[in-house]
Amino acid sequence: MSILAWALLCQLVVFVLGFIVLWGILNNMLADMAVRYIELWRTNEEDEEPPVRLIHVISHRPLKPAYHERIRKALRKNFPSDLKIDFTQDAKILGGVVIRMDEKVMDCSLRDRIQRAFGSSG
Repeated sequence: MSILAWALLCQLVVFVLGFIVLWGILNNMLADMAVRYIELWRTNEEDEEPPVRLIHVISHRPLKPAYHERIRKALRKNFPSDLKIDFTQDAKILGGVVIRMDEKVMDCSLRDRIQRAFGSSG
């Protein structure tokens, strides 16, 4: 193999590794952002809506136990004690977290960020 081929192969390997590292960092940043939103969430006590009893937390891949605990702690601070939290995965969101609380959706997914950046709605 020529020196040029080795150089191109090395550049490709470095690019792929860099992409994987940046993807992981972005995924963690989006998950952190979702957790911060939850921690800052304040229920409006004047609302006539029934209290939320089930919350779906959807992530691209399984969340670390530390995220599960932070999300549970933040949600229990603002919602009833009998709240059920369901953690699932959906590869279509590409990264980050989507939180569904009845009719409310908190979308901190990479797919949502890409759609916003490029102005698409689907």
